[in-house]
Amino acid sequence: APPPSSRRISTRIRQAIRERVENGKSIAEACRIAGIAQSTWFKAMTQPHVVAYVEATKGRFVSEIDRLK
Repeated sequence: APPPSSRRISTRIRQAIRERVENGKSIAEACRIAGIAQSTWFKAMTQPHVVAYVEATKGRFVSEIDRLK
């Protein structure tokens, strides 16, 4: 396994993911809000630990919505 430091997800990437998942923003808009380039988004999405974070964020969001029904 890679060292923990290489598995870190930046605050800006996390913000872009939340904008995309929780607020339904386009990738371009989520990146603009978070202050990152779209190329940064797409590079991050090639990392398995980032994809896992996206899926976990989606899961939490869906659970929250279901709980509010």
